[in-house]
Amino acid sequence: MSKRAAAATALRAKRAPGGFLLTETLAAMTISAFILAGLVSITTVMLRSVDVSVARIQETDNLARAMGAMTRDIGSLFRARWAGAEPQAFIFAGDAGSVLFPHVETSKDGARYLAVIRLQGAGDGGKLTRADAPLRSFAASRSDLHFGTPREIYSGAARIRFVYVAAAMGREPEKRLRVWSSGQTLPSAVIVEASDLIDGHVLFSSRVAVHANGDPGCLSAEFCGRLDKAQLAPPGAGPAVAPPPGGS
Repeated sequence: MSKRAAAATALRAKRAPGGFLLTETLAAMTISAFILAGLVSITTVMLRSVDVSVARIQETDNLARAMGAMTRDIGSLFRARWAGAEPQAFIFAGDAGSVLFPHVETSKDGARYLAVIRLQGAGDGGKLTRADAPLRSFAASRSDLHFGTPREIYSGAARIRFVYVAAAMGREPEKRLRVWSSGQTLPSAVIVEASDLIDGHVLFSSRVAVHANGDPGCLSAEFCGRLDKAQLAPPGAGPAVAPPPGGS
């Protein structure tokens, strides 16, 4: 028998039946490690993708709820004027980042009363708060309003903006304004926009027609044709205007 054949026979003899050499085992372990690393990497990417998707869904849901709350408030605003000897300006004003208007609120004991709502966005965007102030019968300007603690209704990655639509007059088309000052007219609609904080593209846009529920008068009986004095006002607020049943 040659030396080479003898060496091969001796090597086979040293192997356990069905066993592997150390080098073969190490090679198999290395290959398995690469496979496991690839699986871990793929799983990590998939989990991150799921997290991003969940965050986007939550952001969309939060924004949708906030937009719904705002459009409901604006769509059911109450038409009222500041108090005074003559019919004064309507209680409605706003700019791109905030809007102020009367609205019928319900107290904890179920009583309805008239309040002024202020929707206010943060200067750098990403937040929107809602505050209300009872509307006293003698309120003649904003200085007579005392707002409670603002309540956050939205916090996220969008900036909320308001646009005010002036109704078409004759041959003049409607106008869209970034500022609406308190005066003798109300906007025909308010457009609520939510845009991305980073690139500014519009995520949501809702046009809310202004359907005023009250008489075009002030907070005094001399100029308001429909007062329901049986409705309760907030403690210490004085008589408040409440919407008449089926009022228009």
